[in-house]
Formats: sequence, structure tokens, C-alpha cells
Amino acid sequence: MRFPSGKKAWIGIAAFVLAAAAVFLTVHLIESGPEREETRGDLDQFRQSSEVLMEWNGVTYRLRKDLKSILLVGVDNRSDAETTMRIGGQADFQRVIVIDPKYKKVYQIALDRDTMAEVTTVSILGNKTGTRTLQLSLAYSFGDGGAFSAKLQAEAVSRFLMDVKISDYAVLSMDGIAVLNDLVGGVTVTVDDEMTSIDPTMTVGARVTLTGEKALKFVRARMSVGEGTNVERMGRQESYLSELLKTAKTKMSENKSFIGQTYDAMLPHMVTNIPKGRLVNEAWASRGYEWTDAVTIAGTHQVGEDGFMEFHPDPDSVRQVVLDIFFEPVAR
Repeated sequence: MRFPSGKKAWIGIAAFVLAAAAVFLTVHLIESGPEREETRGDLDQFRQSSEVLMEWNGVTYRLRKDLKSILLVGVDNRSDAETTMRIGGQADFQRVIVIDPKYKKVYQIALDRDTMAEVTTVSILGNKTGTRTLQLSLAYSFGDGGAFSAKLQAEAVSRFLMDVKISDYAVLSMDGIAVLNDLVGGVTVTVDDEMTSIDPTMTVGARVTLTGEKALKFVRARMSVGEGTNVERMGRQESYLSELLKTAKTKMSENKSFIGQTYDAMLPHMVTNIPKGRLVNEAWASRGYEWTDAVTIAGTHQVGEDGFMEFHPDPDSVRQVVLDIFFEPVAR
């Protein structure tokens, strides 16, 4: 099993995925899992409760059951890539979208691809063999590059987020960036870093309308831009995503058929368990919701003994993000 390579990572797929999220305002109710007995306290008890309660800093929280969630994944393969078991590609971009119908908001949890987490391992025959602590992006690679990989990724993300179950997913291949970018009519951005080595029009301060493959170049370039860090690239991606999301939401609000048309155009580049009809209806109903800024998990980056980057999350930060989004304080 090959570990993630920063030089070869296609984290630019983030642009494609989050824009799709503007269209994919859908998904089922977040489920807390099978029937469980009430409990308070540590994580093992949390996993077994019915009405899920957690104590933190002297406050009791209850898991909300009215939320809707979807895991958006961008993989480093193109849609026509050949994949086999344990060579399914890597989940370079991962974002959990949580839809709150009560307050008409959409929350985003941006996950670092190098997050060290408990990942399910699989044999070449497709049998689960246990778990290992690996980069979160590798969860997808143990599968077949299709639905099985998507389920493995959702399982790993759910486990990382303290077992808040995520039932729905949309996995998108990297070649869809140009497709979706052009579906919304292009995206105009401000270039903050010198990128003329990528494209001569991308000078510092320039306003550039990205079309086709230029969008892919803008969001995935790293080594030849600025200090060449992934953190720097992620900042550039967020600015792109913000503009792309605005454009996609405008298209969606103006024309309900845009949702279905986008779904059809993306299907060759996508693995999802979300039916088109449900997606269209729920996306249209949610089109006016407020999208909050993406939240991230605090932690530290370091190069592992194998030479690959690792992100070690702060457990308290993980818990706080989960409580803030998926739980609510219990009135006393």
C-alpha cells in the first residue's frame, strides 16, 4: 500500500467537489445508529447510546437527529482510470456537508487529507482485515475505486468524527473540475500568488475568469507557486470554492432544471448513492440556506518516519467541532 505523495496529490479536486455540494443539497437524516441505551461520558459509551449524550466542560450535549449530511470526496483518479481492489485511488479532498433545516444553514467540515485516523484495511479479495492508523486519504484506496471504496471512506470519516454516522456520499474524479467549472459558465478569481509559470495570465492581483483546464491548474498547482505548501494551496482553493459556490447557487436558484442537468453531466465522473429525483427535490428546497465558512480541525503537521506528511489532530478540537455541529446543549 503506497502512502500519500504530496507532489502527486490532486487536492485541487476540492473545487469540483464543493461546487457539486451547492447542487447536492440533499441527503438523508443523520442516523445515530442502532437502538442504544442512554449514557454519558466517554467515547465507548457514546457509541452504545440511544439518545446520545456527551458531557464536555460541565455541559451536557444531545446529538441532534434533524440534521442531514453528505460526505463529499475528490479522488486522484480520472473517471476512466482502471482500478482494482486495494488500488482504488486516494481521497485527496474530503468535506462533510451538514444541512440544518431548523436554522436553514449548511455547515462544512474540511478534513485534511493527511489526517492520521483509524482506517479499515481490506485484503485483495475484498475482505475487511482490521484497522490501522493511516492517512485518512488512504481509506478509499483499500477499496475498488467505486461504491465499496466510498463506503470505506465514509466509515473512516464517521469513526474519526466520533461515530456520527454519515450515510450518503458523492465521490468525484479529478477530470470533472473542468466540466463543472464550465457548466456554471466559468469562475472569476483574484490571483494572490505569482502563477505565471502555470499560466501567463495569472499574475499577482489579476482578475482571471477560469475556464476548462485552467480551473484545474489554478486549484491543484503547488510546488511552483509561492512557498509550495499544501496549506497555501488550500487557502487558494477556498477562495476559488467561494466564488464557484456563489455561481452555482445563482444558477440553481434561477433554474430548477440546472440541478438535474448538472447531475447528468457529472454522473460519468461520480460515484454516489443519492438518487437523482431526491437530489433535485431537496436541493431546490434548500437553495436559500446560508452556507457557513468551513471549519477545520486543529493539530500539527509533521513528516512521518516513512517520509510522508502526517497531520495529527488535536482530540479536543475534534470533539469541539463535533459538538458544535452535530450536538446541542441539553436544557436544565
